[in-house]
Amino acid sequence: MAYYRKRKSSLTGLWTPVAVSTQMVDEEYLARLIGQRSTVHAADIAAVLTALPEVISEALADGFSVQLGKLGSFNLVVECEKTGVATSAEVSPKQITNVKVQFRPPRKMLWMGDGRKRQNMLLNRPYEWIELPPRPGSKASEED
Repeated sequence: MAYYRKRKSSLTGLWTPVAVSTQMVDEEYLARLIGQRSTVHAADIAAVLTALPEVISEALADGFSVQLGKLGSFNLVVECEKTGVATSAEVSPKQITNVKVQFRPPRKMLWMGDGRKRQNMLLNRPYEWIELPPRPGSKASEED
C-alpha cells in the first residue's frame, strides 16, 4: 500500500494528493527481505549494503558514474559560484562551492499508441493508494 494526504497549493489554491511515508526501513530490514528471496544469508547482505555507500563514494571520487542495474545510477553534480568567469582559461575547481550525488532511477521505454512514454523501473507494480488523515492543526485539515 502507498499513502497520500491532501494538500492545498499556496500558489494556486487547488488541492492535490501528495505521497507520504509512514515509516523508514533500514538496511537490516532490507537484508531480511532479500535473504528471504535468495540463497544468501541476511548478515552477508547487510554487510554488502553497509559497504555499498563507501564503495560508491570511492568510485565517484575516482571520476566514475556508478550504474547498479535495475536500481539506478549515481553521479556527481557540482554547484558553482553565482558568477562565472570570462574565459575558459579562468575556470578552476575553486569555483565549486558544493558537490552533490545525483541518483537517477533506470527508465525503460514503453511504446504507446500515441508515441513513446518513459517509465521508472522502480515503479514496476500497481499501487493501492490509502488516504491518511491530515495532521492535527495542519492547514490541510481546514477543508474549503
